[in-house]
Amino acid sequence: MSWSATQTEGPKAIGPFRICMGTFSQGNTDTGGDISTSLHTIISCECTAAINLSVSGGTITVTTADPTTDQAGYWTAIGY
Repeated sequence: MSWSATQTEGPKAIGPFRICMGTFSQGNTDTGGDISTSLHTIISCECTAAINLSVSGGTITVTTADPTTDQAGYWTAIGY
């Protein structure tokens, strides 16, 4: 199984910002991957099972905690 990320909700308005949410899963040989949101700029993000997150524009790059086992989780991004 390879890295997979899906946006399940959003973008929804919260004041001047937008929020997007979704799920991800990975196989036991992956160490993470990219999540493409529908946002242009991300100002805050969270992802379960992640040891590192980096943001570039509307994309989140996730490094997961344990590449020796299958993992799945949720992500949230706030931006505009």
